[in-house]
Amino acid sequence: MTAPVTAIIAYDMNFYDQLPKLFPQSPGMKQMFETNPQLVEVTARRNSDLQGAYLILAARGARS
Repeated sequence: MTAPVTAIIAYDMNFYDQLPKLFPQSPGMKQMFETNPQLVEVTARRNSDLQGAYLILAARGARS
């Protein structure tokens, strides 16, 4: 690969709006995040960090 690549890793502070669809087995999860903005920030940041790390690992694996 010789072309440069740019990736923007971000997080959505309203991710919990999709929880009823993505995590239907726990209907109270959305309300838990709605009432705790500090938990939203921590969870969104941690999950985006993990996704960024997975992307780096995949890029390194594809380069080999």
